[in-house]
Amino acid sequence: MINRRLLVLLPLVLVLAAATAWADSYQLTIDHCTGGCGAIPFGTITTSNIVGGVHVELTLNDGNKFVLTGPAGGGSTIAFNLVNNPTIILANPSLPGWSIDNGGVPGVIHFDGFGEFEYSLNCCFGQNGGGNAFGSALQLDILGAGITTASFNELSTGGSPSVFFAVDIFSTVTGNTGPVGTGNPPTVPEPASLITLGLALVGLGAAKRYRK
Repeated sequence: MINRRLLVLLPLVLVLAAATAWADSYQLTIDHCTGGCGAIPFGTITTSNIVGGVHVELTLNDGNKFVLTGPAGGGSTIAFNLVNNPTIILANPSLPGWSIDNGGVPGVIHFDGFGEFEYSLNCCFGQNGGGNAFGSALQLDILGAGITTASFNELSTGGSPSVFFAVDIFSTVTGNTGPVGTGNPPTVPEPASLITLGLALVGLGAAKRYRK
């Protein structure tokens, strides 16, 4: 009896797993660095659904590094918007020295060239300038009620152009610092999603045969 019940529940579990693995991919292709930051794309941002929020992976190309620039005690490294403006928590950063502005409450975050955002994350232990830049790959979780990958599909306001993400980088190619941004991202399934979805379909077929 237990095995039969597992057979019936297996398709549902697999379908839910496939939905969780769905991801959005963003390319950093817009250059607002003073003097330029080199060749595009500057990196990739991938968001994927997890329990309680979204897992974010950001990889910079050409050895570029995350940097915090702006006025003393201010500035931002990663800026973005979220639909419906939830309060969020930054969790599990893979690099040390990262923090969230405004305690995760939406505010007004200005990024030169890209306009205003509602949320931002800061790197480098809050230390400004290219001399404090570090890290080319980052993983973290953004947690909050109702947040999914679709929550990030809100553009900045007043930008030239407006973008979904802006990231402040130090270019190892040109030695310049400044923000780079994303355009309109495609929504693509990870390879694992396709495999899981296939297993779900197999499970559904097995359950149907069992009922017959």
